[in-house]
Amino acid sequence: AWKDPECRLGLQYKKGDLQPWKDLHEGTAIVFHSWTASIHWLAAIDPQSRTLRFTAGSGWPMGYWEKEQRYIIEHVRAALDAPGEWYLDRPRGKLLLIPKPEDKRENFTAIVPIAPALLRLEGDAAAGLYVEYLTFRGITFEHAAFVLPRTKAHDGQAAASLGAAITTTGTMHCRFEKIRIAHVGEYGLWFGTGTRNCLLRDSEIQDLGAGGIRIGTRGNEAEPVACRENRVENCFIHDGGYIARAGVGVWIGRSSYHHVLHNEICDFDYTGISVGWTWGYAPSSAHHNRIEYNHIHHIGNGVLSDLGGIYCLGLSPGTILRGNVVHDISAYSYGGWGLYTDEGSTDILMEKNVVYNTKSGGFHQHYGKNNILRHNIFAFSREAQIIRSREEKHKSFVFEKNIVLFDNGQLLGGNWSNNQFTLDRNLYWDTTGKPFEFSGYTFEDWRRECKQDLHSRIADPTFRDPKKGDFHLLPGSPVPAMGIEPLTDFSEVGLQGPPAWRQRPRHVVHRTLNPDRKPPRTHARPSRLLHIVDSFETTPVGDKARDATTSEAGAATIRVSTDRGADGSSRSLKFQDADGLEYSWQPHMHYGVNWGTGVVAASFDVYLEPGARFWHEWRQYTDKYIVGPEIRFLENRTLTCGGKSLMAYPTHTWIHVAINCPLGRDAAKKGFTLRIAIPGQEERVFDHLPFGQAAWRRLTWVGFISEATHKSRFYIDNLDVHRREKP
Repeated sequence: AWKDPECRLGLQYKKGDLQPWKDLHEGTAIVFHSWTASIHWLAAIDPQSRTLRFTAGSGWPMGYWEKEQRYIIEHVRAALDAPGEWYLDRPRGKLLLIPKPEDKRENFTAIVPIAPALLRLEGDAAAGLYVEYLTFRGITFEHAAFVLPRTKAHDGQAAASLGAAITTTGTMHCRFEKIRIAHVGEYGLWFGTGTRNCLLRDSEIQDLGAGGIRIGTRGNEAEPVACRENRVENCFIHDGGYIARAGVGVWIGRSSYHHVLHNEICDFDYTGISVGWTWGYAPSSAHHNRIEYNHIHHIGNGVLSDLGGIYCLGLSPGTILRGNVVHDISAYSYGGWGLYTDEGSTDILMEKNVVYNTKSGGFHQHYGKNNILRHNIFAFSREAQIIRSREEKHKSFVFEKNIVLFDNGQLLGGNWSNNQFTLDRNLYWDTTGKPFEFSGYTFEDWRRECKQDLHSRIADPTFRDPKKGDFHLLPGSPVPAMGIEPLTDFSEVGLQGPPAWRQRPRHVVHRTLNPDRKPPRTHARPSRLLHIVDSFETTPVGDKARDATTSEAGAATIRVSTDRGADGSSRSLKFQDADGLEYSWQPHMHYGVNWGTGVVAASFDVYLEPGARFWHEWRQYTDKYIVGPEIRFLENRTLTCGGKSLMAYPTHTWIHVAINCPLGRDAAKKGFTLRIAIPGQEERVFDHLPFGQAAWRRLTWVGFISEATHKSRFYIDNLDVHRREKP
């Protein structure tokens, strides 16, 4: 259904939310799609079907990223109901305003921006005819419009399709110094095609419809029209994304040799600085960009997701992120990272950065290769601290001589199974003093089995007051002896110059977190669990299982239900299968662990209705996909293991399943033990059952699959999977 264009042209709203206003065609909708927010003119409202239609579609289907689609309706007369709001009655030529208590009629001025651009420098780079050696100093540029044709919608990552109030093309050696750009509808300034050796310095860019600065273009740049060697220095760039929520503080496309340094960037709903514009490993003309000594904070604000303080994309040899202080990064749902190397980010050096108070991690690499992180401080992510998402055959990154400080026991998130990374000479510390694991390993096993962190330590780095962002080292710290050289002179970061200019950001009131953001989990979901336990009693009805990764398809779902519960409980997890699915293994869910030694004990209750087919399997995802213990409850009421029948089972009955299985090199010799308890029957025990593959020795994936090819259902309750060192 999501491939249907109709899913992008409108949505179904809740009863009472909207009505067929007379001025409907004057209104717009803002729809939130993870890292973007599309803007649409309204076309129609049908109160019978409760559907809202747009004049043009979005990039993402409605409801793709969120079960209940977030949207905002703006500029209809009925919404004018609070002080400070205004409405432009175009047919009557009147501006209606509800004044704030402090507003006075005699002081009121209405400024109506018409032009989206205020200044353009246009040379012809291809012909070698440049605009050169102009200086703009001490000028204020204000009040540019955001113009959206009624037949179009605005959408897209980083709002990178938009223009700017000031645009340069075919321009060399021009300077913008001590200027101010404010109250504009799109970006503030764009160093565009053929712009070289130009400078923006000592300037304030604020109150922006989209982002602050755009550098380069979205396509690969070729000589002689490439945008290159430009500089954004000592600027205060803040309060953007008021119209196009995905605007970025400083955006660099497929463009090279730029220097962004000593800026303060804050209060954007998507990302602080974005570098690169190629997804995957395709050739890119973005390289040798330097992002240094910037202060980036209060980004995301719980509005959008999948975002970062500094965000990178694609091949970027020679690109350096150095000496930046990044903090208070918060997403609506997933994401909210400090340093974020997204798809294909490659050959990037990240050193001496300080990242703290993030939602989903100080550093996250989706996928990429040969990146280097050294001498950084990562502190106090609310979820895991360092995240690696995609397993690849090449080396993802080298993570050495870094300090990682946390207070929630969650160090590594994501996938760390194939060992294609290097971690060493790092200092780790949980301020609670409690022990923590390395993706399911103890520190000793992590070193012995994975050969990682051989020279790292678990010790208190002794910062002065890290909870308040003070990372100065106290005397006696173990950091210097380890050869770690973190950023120590924080006066180098952010705005430079006279005290009044350096203190200018103190007068800005930061945005509060979006009150509609998803509430935090009762405990954050780590990618590698230490103990899987859930009776589903505390999970809201209709939600997916806490801590599990769930894959659904159309009507094939896995949700918490009050249909029934084992042992007199009120809830269980309902697996609802459907007719006509493309894949028989939909729906399914799994839990991520990483256990290689000891014994795993698993138990759960299952209630099968006629026609249900339940497949339970343990896997090892390292260099290969290897199957360990697996059992199937078939439609003919037969329980099997490895294709062999074990016993008959009844439907409409809670069946208790328990599995006991050793791990390690000799696991296959012993096999696993299965116990089945059915009310009114003697417990059945099956010893020395074989694995799906004899090479299985480590548990990384615990799966529950509805394998029927028709409409059916079963329920799971009282799930408990844990590891112990001895049988």
